[in-house]
Amino acid sequence: MATLYREGGCIEGGEAHDEEAPFILPTLLIHAFADDSITEEVVACGIAVFHQARVDEAKKLLIGVKQSFGIPADEPLHCRVMFSGDARRGTCWEALGAERIDKLVRDLCGMCQRL
Repeated sequence: MATLYREGGCIEGGEAHDEEAPFILPTLLIHAFADDSITEEVVACGIAVFHQARVDEAKKLLIGVKQSFGIPADEPLHCRVMFSGDARRGTCWEALGAERIDKLVRDLCGMCQRL
């Protein structure tokens, strides 16, 4: 059941309380990161959503994980490149290979759970 807040009252489940008050919706600041890759055989997508107050911490965590695997901090995470052997060729992801990329992603996801 959604609740819309407004000054002096709220609407819950369609029932208005204090109908004279104007609507003031709460502000929830989030930041989402997403990427996808579509092939004939696979659709891969990654998404991470963080409360705005945790975005800097998430970015630092990402940089740390990348660097621990020998990936430059400014190297983007692109499913299309990371998960395709042909697309990895000639990039910094090539040296990791599929198994270590999988480990990087699992490590990163595990660490992000606390955020």
